[in-house]
This record gives sequence, C-alpha cells and structure tokens, in this order.
Amino acid sequence: MPKLVVVGRARGNPPEPVSIWDIFEARNNPNRRITTSPFGLTPEQLKAGVKVYYPSKAVPWKGKKGAKFVDEARKHGNLLAGLKKAIAISKAYAGVTGVDIDPETGRYMPKKAIMQKKWREKASEIERTAETIKLPGE
Repeated sequence: MPKLVVVGRARGNPPEPVSIWDIFEARNNPNRRITTSPFGLTPEQLKAGVKVYYPSKAVPWKGKKGAKFVDEARKHGNLLAGLKKAIAISKAYAGVTGVDIDPETGRYMPKKAIMQKKWREKASEIERTAETIKLPGE
C-alpha cells in the first residue's frame, strides 16, 4: 500500500490536508486542483512507495483557450511574455528524455526539467525564439 505524503505548492507553502471532499471539489471546480507526481521524491521515498499529492488553487486562466486566454493573461502582468519564454525554454531542450536525480535536491526529476534550470546558458537563443512565438488568439 503506498504511503501518502501531502505537500504544499511549489513556492514552499505549508502542506494542505487532502480529504475525499477536496478531491470531489477539485474535480467539479475549475478553481481547485489536486495533482500527483513521481517527481520530487528521494530515491528512498520512491522505493518505499511514497505517493505525493499537490493540492492547490487553480490559476484564473485555467480552461480558457484562444482569445479568452489572451484576454485573461493580459490582466496578469507579464504572463504572455513569461509563457512565451517558457515555451522557448522547452523548445531549446527538445529531445532531452528520461529521468535523473537532480544534483541540487537529490530528488528524481525529468532530465529535461533539470536541464531547463540551466536555461541562462542558452539565454540569447531562447529570447530570440520567444519573440517569434504567437499564441492562439493573440
């Protein structure tokens, strides 16, 4: 039987308990979500069968597409520019696959995510790519 570990959001917020009602609320409410991931565990936790759930509030633009997304994104500062940069960073490391232990944290992570932490090494290429990205509805 897997052990359950509930953690806070990635920004270091304290853990939130998850109940069956939270799961139903997340399923039926576009403003809530609960995700699970094998990443972020130490090798020992992974071997022990620990399962991690990440409860959080969904972003305001969840589920919005095209022009509706662009309209909502414009209400949140540099969201569009940040999204374009994130897409460009992802493209810069396209083809990197597999899983490895992050040397900074000692936890399992996708290799691509570990490489993406070093995006500044390809900053000029990434900035050029980001400038060319057009989002649907933009």
